[in-house]
Amino acid sequence: MDGRIGVRIHRCRTYLRKWFPGTPVWIWSALFIVVIFTSNALSVRFFAETEFWFSFIKVAAIVLFILIGGCAVFGVLPIQGYDHAPLFENFVKDGLFPNGWMPVFTTMLTVNFAFSGTELIGVTAGETKDPDKAIPKASHTTLFRLVIFFIGSIVVMASLIPWQDAGVDESPFVLVFNSIGLPFAGDAMNFVVLTAILSAANSGLYASTRMLWSLANEDMIPHNIAKTNSRECR
Repeated sequence: MDGRIGVRIHRCRTYLRKWFPGTPVWIWSALFIVVIFTSNALSVRFFAETEFWFSFIKVAAIVLFILIGGCAVFGVLPIQGYDHAPLFENFVKDGLFPNGWMPVFTTMLTVNFAFSGTELIGVTAGETKDPDKAIPKASHTTLFRLVIFFIGSIVVMASLIPWQDAGVDESPFVLVFNSIGLPFAGDAMNFVVLTAILSAANSGLYASTRMLWSLANEDMIPHNIAKTNSRECR
């Protein structure tokens, strides 16, 4: 199984701690393991529906974050700690690399470990209707989506959060919305980030089981693992 699934489920504690500071971590981990396993075990259709709503929530939230954060960057909305439009001063105020080049490489280790998702395009080909058309279309739009959702949100974060204030104790999405002062936006974004983590774990388990089946089907691991039940996606 993809080791990142466990990391992501355990990571949920950071966001639940905001609402339930006294609850043991293992309770939430066990609950989310059951949810993710159930989503994958019932049927492909149920998994697809679950992943659709997980993805819809996070994509809608990221677009909203970029729009609202962009307004704060250009001074349309006020933000705590600034009496002027921040623009992109946080990019260059202390230089592009205030701690040198080495943190870039150490960060890339974590990024390369945690980044996933694009490989699912190939994994899902066997269960996709009309894959000859659907898979190339998905591949061609992937780069565009990465630029918008990943780079766009990172530019907004880096523009509004000084690098000295960035950390791992609180989501940068939540930090930005709280700084803008939108009521309940921090809690809403906390929920969105939580669903995004669960979405990543959900799709990770899906990909892991399909890869295990493929390996077993090719007799690269015990063939018994390739056994499936008679249910079909309807």
